[in-house]
Amino acid sequence: MEKAQISSTQFVFLIIMFEFGSTIVVGMGFEARQDAWLVILLGMVGGVILYLIYTQLHKKFPNAHITTYSSHLLGKYLGYIVAWAYIFYFFYLSARVLRDFSELMVITILKETPLLVVILIFTVVIVYSCTLGIETVARTSEIFFPYVLAAGLLFLLFVFVTGIPQAENLQPPLEKGWGEILMKTFPESLTFPFGELVVFTMLFPYLNREEKAKKLGIQAILISTLVLIMTNLTIIASLGPDLAQRSVVPLLDTVSLVNIQGIVQRIDPIVIIMMVIVGVMKIVIFFLAAYIGLHDVIPKLKNKKRYVTSSVLGVLLMIVALMMSQSYVEHIFVGLKIVPPYVHVPMQIIIPTLLLLLSFMRGRKKED
Repeated sequence: MEKAQISSTQFVFLIIMFEFGSTIVVGMGFEARQDAWLVILLGMVGGVILYLIYTQLHKKFPNAHITTYSSHLLGKYLGYIVAWAYIFYFFYLSARVLRDFSELMVITILKETPLLVVILIFTVVIVYSCTLGIETVARTSEIFFPYVLAAGLLFLLFVFVTGIPQAENLQPPLEKGWGEILMKTFPESLTFPFGELVVFTMLFPYLNREEKAKKLGIQAILISTLVLIMTNLTIIASLGPDLAQRSVVPLLDTVSLVNIQGIVQRIDPIVIIMMVIVGVMKIVIFFLAAYIGLHDVIPKLKNKKRYVTSSVLGVLLMIVALMMSQSYVEHIFVGLKIVPPYVHVPMQIIIPTLLLLLSFMRGRKKED
């Protein structure tokens, strides 16, 4: 295992920036219209429960990743299959988020640039970050988080000073009842972004105070939920529920409305930079998790230079990100409608829950 340490502060910043990730690009819960904030809140409750499962597994296997203790619980062969499943899962999600942000750049500020070029630029940054290691990535989050926070606060300040938000856009509450809200919560809002914290089962061993993983993680989830709710309420109050639901990038459409006396306007680039920072952080975390898992199942790779494995993975990442969808519309549809029930649910909920149950059963057998 890599000899690296993440401080408590860095761990919280990593989770918060990870949670923002692609959520601020594609939005969250807008299909529930003015009740989107309830969808986020309920998703958070389920997300905390899932996170407790992940931390409980870590408590039972403090120095191991999910790609290693799965073999202890499921046996050599089945555990090996599960480990590879998580490696492919983390790698696939890093490619999905890479495509998210590459499309964002092409749609907004790099309209004449081929998608391949944008993906290549991002990939170079991701591979370089992986080569530097998790400790450097964690320190980077500590550097950038204050700027991301400042950009977010400026966004809220400018929007409200302009007087864009309209309270009537948030009325009436519970328009379609609790049934509709629950349907929008599971599996979509539970698994994205909260359930994606399963990736931190690969990072828990690097926390310098591992016993605080549960407390720190829950704090980070609560903070990110609060920010996501505030952002969604602002977007819906500004654009209205219909436009917010149809918008390709709701946050940018809201920002484009800012115009304070003709002096403060066109602040889109600031928000895009903020989005790219948190997006790259999320991609790197998924990519690092796949990299770490690969070294768990193929120990011989530890003898290879770090940049060699990272570069090979980087080339594969580019290919997958470029070929996974024919268009941005298809990409978003697959990411929000296909991946949650058929990919996220097994990897985030079913397998970790089964692993935890098996760990309890084995513990009781030893006591007997």
